[in-house]
Amino acid sequence: MKAAPILTLLVSGCTIDVPVGLDPYAPGWSGAVLDGDGDGLTKDLDCNDEDSEIGAVVEICDLIDNDCDGENNEGDVCDVFETFHQSGSLDLLFVLEPGDTAHLAQQRLITALPQLIAPLVGDGRSVRFGVVSMDVDSPDVTYFQSANDDPDEVLLWLENSMQLPPSEGELGARQITRRTLWDNRQWNEFDRDGVELAIVYLSTTEDHSLPRLESVIAMLDELEGPGRWSAHAIVQTSPSDCWGKSAKEDQGVSFMELAEHSNGLMLDHCSPSYAPYTSELGLDLSSSSLRDSFLLGQLPEPGTVEVRVEDPDGGQLILSPSAFSIDGNQVRFDVPPPAGTVITISYTAQPH
Repeated sequence: MKAAPILTLLVSGCTIDVPVGLDPYAPGWSGAVLDGDGDGLTKDLDCNDEDSEIGAVVEICDLIDNDCDGENNEGDVCDVFETFHQSGSLDLLFVLEPGDTAHLAQQRLITALPQLIAPLVGDGRSVRFGVVSMDVDSPDVTYFQSANDDPDEVLLWLENSMQLPPSEGELGARQITRRTLWDNRQWNEFDRDGVELAIVYLSTTEDHSLPRLESVIAMLDELEGPGRWSAHAIVQTSPSDCWGKSAKEDQGVSFMELAEHSNGLMLDHCSPSYAPYTSELGLDLSSSSLRDSFLLGQLPEPGTVEVRVEDPDGGQLILSPSAFSIDGNQVRFDVPPPAGTVITISYTAQPH
């Protein structure tokens, strides 16, 4: 009976290379493919074919001198570049109905929301939300809804749940707002589960089919718990009669102050790209919101992490090490990078 295939034969104290996976006694063996130390690497790929502890001639980021030159991890074998994209998601959009007190209402909304939401999202987090202004009874609203509302995508239309007597409507609005800002904002450590665009219609008139600004602010003020959310402001910069449908007195408000408070987008409400842009911003990108933590694929060597943030216009900024902290392979920012930015994190990996 022939002996089983082996990788190394000892004959009179000498090591003889044999072919990997072949019977060394088989007739016609040429001896062309050899693995002297049995580590699975043939002689042409093994810098030391007599020591199975020494592997390939290619240096990798580990604790072994792979290429047998007396040095470990020389060159850039431990240099890592990882790229992350910060979503431009719009999670919550307020549609404010113009009226006699609309200007005062927008000022209250701008002033109150960041203060009310801050306890929900925690210290140092960006608070971003969207506001547009239009007559909710005008054809413009239908146009706006059709551009932004996919029944399978949009989480909630509050006005459809407010067709109730005022006493019942108040309770219904509270439950819906709690659901919008809490139950559906489930986060894990690094990513938030997908939550689609929620559009809240607010009225300053005696229209009980819409929640009033006062009740929404009161409901937000009562919310407590782990819910974290953010939205990106869309600032209307022109009248809402730009499609030739609304009356002149139904002009929208410019909300310049909102842009200052939220780092919002300045968009022309009359531009043909406005509605498709809001639809893309609010729906397609709503699977993640602004993140302040990013998980690296490997453990970085202390003091080697560099963070570069690139904005959508191509501008770049290298962050000071004081702007982020390192915990294992997690990079946490003091302030989340703005929406739409690309974050490149480079570092030297710890050998493994």
